[in-house]
Amino acid sequence: MKKLSFILIILAILFLASCRSSKTSVQTITKEVIRVEYRDTTIFVKIPGDTVFHNTPVPVAINITTPIDRLDTRFATSLAWIENSLLRHTLIQKETDVPATITGAIQRSTAITEKEIRVPYPVDRPTRMPLRWIEKALLISGLIAWGLILAYTIIRIRKSLTLKSLIK
Repeated sequence: MKKLSFILIILAILFLASCRSSKTSVQTITKEVIRVEYRDTTIFVKIPGDTVFHNTPVPVAINITTPIDRLDTRFATSLAWIENSLLRHTLIQKETDVPATITGAIQRSTAITEKEIRVPYPVDRPTRMPLRWIEKALLISGLIAWGLILAYTIIRIRKSLTLKSLIK
């Protein structure tokens, strides 16, 4: 009988002292980030100055002479006039710097390769379903049975201890 009550106590301790798995795995993430920037650039093209002369005969009845017409732009000056039935034209090109924009001419790339991050994450476990009424009844009856076994064991141990103290 002593052996039976000792075994019951050991079993009750084992059932009450359960353990839970708390394993977590470690995940390694490797990232590769490449960032490319494109920038526009402006270059200045230098145009040297030059002069062009041109004469065109104009058929008219009499010799005509007109004053000089002048046209100025940022890049050139134009002079035109009629002299002795000849259309004269002079184009004087100014020395200038012309801006030209090139889109995406400068490329700058920055690369960060293989950045490892160790992240613990919990192991997936199946989700629990709610218990049906029969399972709840069985669970409650099992708890009552274990409670009765534990109470019986405690009573038996107390009786055996009181009997031993009386015998001595």
